[in-house]
Amino acid sequence: NYLDIIPLVFIMMSMQFEKLGLDQTFERPLNAIACFFMWIKFLYVWRIFRQTSKFISMIIAIVGDLKEFLVVFFVTLTAFGNSMYIMSNNNPDVNPDDYPDGDAPPGKFISSLWDSVFFAYRMSLGDFDTADLGQTYYLLVITMFILSTLFLTIMMLNILIAVISDSYARVESTSL
Repeated sequence: NYLDIIPLVFIMMSMQFEKLGLDQTFERPLNAIACFFMWIKFLYVWRIFRQTSKFISMIIAIVGDLKEFLVVFFVTLTAFGNSMYIMSNNNPDVNPDDYPDGDAPPGKFISSLWDSVFFAYRMSLGDFDTADLGQTYYLLVITMFILSTLFLTIMMLNILIAVISDSYARVESTSL
């Protein structure tokens, strides 16, 4: 079981880093990942109790059913994020230090492709800050912003709720 092996591997790697005397900046992330998986493993052990086994089974079923949804969600995040990134690159580079009064005009609002996916993810969660969307192609940027909030926030969230509800109903029917 991968859940049993992952914490052990990270703990052994962390011990080797400590033995070699490497800086703790390498060791601490390994310990954090190992700690996370140890807690997940602890949660997984709670399946032996009748009261908690249903909830653990629901979590496992929901995570298994979310694979296809996450693929579609990531593709749509990349699509909207990449579109916003292309439009952001037409804005000038603005250094806020050049404007001591704080009236810097909006410039590039996305700096990299990964930042664009994170930007789209924040929009899907309801981060609706439109103050720094640049000046170039402003109408198109606002249109894409509205489309992405409608699609990512409303449609994808409702699909996510439907997938979770379906998984819940399936586990509930088998646990009776």
